[in-house]
Amino acid sequence: MKKDAVSAVSLKVLETVRKYDMFREGAQVVVGFSGGPDSLCLFDVLCGMAEPLGLTLIPVHVNHGLRGEASDGDQKFCEEFCGERGIILKTVSIDCERDAAEMGVSTETAGRIRRYEAFAEAAAEALASSGKETVIAVAHNADDRVETVLQHLLRGSGTAGLSSIPYVRMMGEFKVVRPVLGVTRGEIEEYCAARGLEPCRDATNDEPVYGRNRIRLGLIPELEKYSPGVKDALLRLADSASEDEETLRGLADEAFGEMASACGSGEIRIKGDEFRGLQPAVAKRVLRKALAEIGLTEDVTSAHYEAMMYLAGVSGPSGRTDLPGGYGFEMEYGDLILKAPAAGTSGASMPGGAEGMPRMDVSVVTREEFEELKALPKEAGTVRIFFDAEGFAEGETPELRTRRPGDYIRLKGGTRKLQDLLVDMKVPRRKRDSLPLIAAGSEVLFAGAEKPRYSAARSVTETTKKVLYIELKY
Repeated sequence: MKKDAVSAVSLKVLETVRKYDMFREGAQVVVGFSGGPDSLCLFDVLCGMAEPLGLTLIPVHVNHGLRGEASDGDQKFCEEFCGERGIILKTVSIDCERDAAEMGVSTETAGRIRRYEAFAEAAAEALASSGKETVIAVAHNADDRVETVLQHLLRGSGTAGLSSIPYVRMMGEFKVVRPVLGVTRGEIEEYCAARGLEPCRDATNDEPVYGRNRIRLGLIPELEKYSPGVKDALLRLADSASEDEETLRGLADEAFGEMASACGSGEIRIKGDEFRGLQPAVAKRVLRKALAEIGLTEDVTSAHYEAMMYLAGVSGPSGRTDLPGGYGFEMEYGDLILKAPAAGTSGASMPGGAEGMPRMDVSVVTREEFEELKALPKEAGTVRIFFDAEGFAEGETPELRTRRPGDYIRLKGGTRKLQDLLVDMKVPRRKRDSLPLIAAGSEVLFAGAEKPRYSAARSVTETTKKVLYIELKY
């Protein structure tokens, strides 16, 4: 029975490596080695494959410094395990709590970022020294994939999220491969027991302190009461979503090649007319690819994509929206511009960047988010404006500009010419041509002044579900 457990897992890993073309004979494999059951199983299986396949194994252990003596004990275990096999272990120590505070993220996220940085550094060193194919292997398993599907499902993810953890992905110039992704946690435990391996145990994995732990310890057992085969069903869902995602990504890659181009350092321009002809599912993936090209791959939410899609729905100049990490999206004469921080994402949302104009950021928020934003205290230099998003026709979007002939505004008392309104507002003649306005065509939605006026025609009501949120920064 023990022999069967070892051979079954070893065969499954070998088949996975071949099926997904993870690496070829003679490759260098950087292995994330924590000493836990998953990474111990992966490393031990790869040790068995090293000689017949001519692999060079480069284990990397990251000490997160979160569990005091226990963390040091894990490092010592990994050092001894590698030493017994004549393999050099690369160790990296980090201060996870300090890094999390500096980056403004959770310790879990900070740890993941630092781990992959350490893996990439080891891979780069190995590649530079030998020139051989070099990949990074990490030990996610089938149960991790199930938990990720549920995590993404609860967040309302699309097919990309439901496809869960990929078997292979690119991280810069290196492949990140997951050879035990098709192996269950139970099979891994059986393998370790059969091989006489005693992995390190992280007690925090059994505490409901992280969202993933709560899913594993609480939600999945409850779901299994309703459907004992729920894990297999979720893995089938992930496989199906992955197939759909691969097809959509292929269409997006083709479209991106035809309509996108670099227009500066850290800046991508997408032809607006061609972009607006795409199906939404493909269009969003074109945006995702563009963001990846300029370096943004984390923390972009569905709200960000919805805001970008909204702004892209017109053929004229428009506002802009901020993205995580200082990245930005804006429209320029109908084309889409995505900018990295170094490309300079701030400035007026006017053609040519009119001096003295505020910056306009536009996004679409839920009713609940609107209530939270409305309750925020006033902030010097910031004006928050809200409209019913469904009050705008398809292809119609707000534009920050100065006045034009024929401008009008719809107030509660009726429609007024902008010229007459400015007179009533006692705006000096010399300031009227530079007064910031938000307009949709010739209809003025907001006229900026000491006592600004807002359009009453598209105001948020009790039945409003989606709110167009505009923030002006002076």
